[in-house]
Amino acid sequence: MAEGPQDPLALWRDMLSGWEKSYNAMATKAMASEEFSRTANQASQTAMQMQQAMTELVGRYLALMNLPGRADFAAIEQRLKGIEDGIGRIAAALERNRGGTLTPDAAPRPPRTKRPPRRGAVP
Repeated sequence: MAEGPQDPLALWRDMLSGWEKSYNAMATKAMASEEFSRTANQASQTAMQMQQAMTELVGRYLALMNLPGRADFAAIEQRLKGIEDGIGRIAAALERNRGGTLTPDAAPRPPRTKRPPRRGAVP
């Protein structure tokens, strides 16, 4: 019996799978070493120092250009949050009062007992 057509990419998938397994084994072995750990730690510290230096540099540049920096935006955010919280408390208090007897539309008014003078009359 004649076999059906074989998958032309099967060889490629098998080769790629074998390469991936061998690379993973090599990487696992390398990462287990003390040297790799030291190197990764040093690279991490260097990257953090570079990030701090860049943050300082950008902060000085923004200050020189009289533009707001990250700290300025954070302060504005905190102030806006405080304002929003205050507005929320006021709105809640108004809502509570709306259910009571003293609402702006239903406030008691004094009786009007004094009549305006008639035209032509002498007071």
